[in-house]
Amino acid sequence: MRVLVLGGPGLIGVAVIRDLIKHCHKVLALSRSTRSVAILKALGASPLRGDLRAPDAWVQSVRRVDAVIQVAATFTEDMGQVESKALKAMIQALGRKDGKIRLIYTGGVWLYGATGNSIANETTQFQPMPALAWMVETSEKLLHTQAFATAVIHPAMVYHQVGGAFSRFIDCAKQHKQIEIWKDGATRWPLIHRNDLAMAYRLLLEQPKLTGHFNASAQIGVRVDTIAKTIAQNTAAPMVLRSYPPPLCVKNTGFGQTGQCWTSKWHHRGYKRFATGNRPSPTSQPACKQTYGRNHGKQIKIPHHRAFLTPKCRALFGPNSGAKPV
Repeated sequence: MRVLVLGGPGLIGVAVIRDLIKHCHKVLALSRSTRSVAILKALGASPLRGDLRAPDAWVQSVRRVDAVIQVAATFTEDMGQVESKALKAMIQALGRKDGKIRLIYTGGVWLYGATGNSIANETTQFQPMPALAWMVETSEKLLHTQAFATAVIHPAMVYHQVGGAFSRFIDCAKQHKQIEIWKDGATRWPLIHRNDLAMAYRLLLEQPKLTGHFNASAQIGVRVDTIAKTIAQNTAAPMVLRSYPPPLCVKNTGFGQTGQCWTSKWHHRGYKRFATGNRPSPTSQPACKQTYGRNHGKQIKIPHHRAFLTPKCRALFGPNSGAKPV
C-alpha cells in the first residue's frame, strides 16, 4: 500500500514508518528540513518536501497514495487551524476521485477528560480540555467526509527508550534535579510504547472497513509518582518528589488537566519498559479481561502476541508493552 505520513520524523511517526516499511508498505513522508529528510531516508521512506502550514505545495501528492496517516502536530496556539487547513486542502485535492482513501487520524487521551475510576472506552463521551476541543470536531467531520474512510486512534501516554511522555522526568533525573509532579502524584497515566502504537496504526491501515474511534493502550493506569520514582532509581538521581500546581502557561492553555484526564483501568498482566534502556524478558503475556459491548468478538490478531483490536474497546497489547515491573 502507498501511504503518505504527515509527521513522519516525529515521536510517533518514526515508529509508524519503521513498522510500515517492515511490512512492505511504500511510504511517502512530509519533510520540511534537511535533517528530517535524512531521518526519513534512513528509515527507508521517500521524503516529500513541504510544510504542514503550506499544503498547496504538496497536497496534490495525496492523489498518488492509497492512505494517509496524520501524526503531525505543531504544538502551537494555532495547531487546530493549521491542521484544519491541511486536511481541507487534501479533501479538495481528492475531488471526485473514485472511492475513498484510507485515513488514520490521531486524537488522544486528553479528549476524554477526567474519568475518575471509570474505564474510558470508545463509548465514553468526550470531555476535552479547552485547548483540544477542536480535535473532537475535526475527527467527527473526517468520519463523515466522502473523501476518506477514517479511523481515529486515541493513544495513551506514548513512551520509548529515550523518553516520550517521560522526557521531562528523565531530563531532571539525569541532571540530578528534583522531579516535579504537576497536580497530584496519585494521578494515573495509561501507557503505550511507541512500537506497539505503530503496530496499531498499521493494523487499522490494513483494515479499511474498520472506521470510528479506537483507543490504544497497553498498560494499566500507573501512578505518576511511581513512574517518577522508577526513573529516579534507574538513573541514580535523588528521589526528591514534590507535587506542584501546573505553571500559569499550562493553566491558561487548558493543559492543567494533564495526567489526570484519562484514568484507564485496562485489566491485564504485563511488564512496563520505562525509558531506562532496561529490557528484561517478560515472563507472561498481557491478557485483557474487559467486556467490550455489542461488537465484542470481532478481533484483529497481532501475530505471536495476545494482542488485539476489538471494534469497541480495541485495547492493544504487544511485545514492547513491558519489561520492568514497578
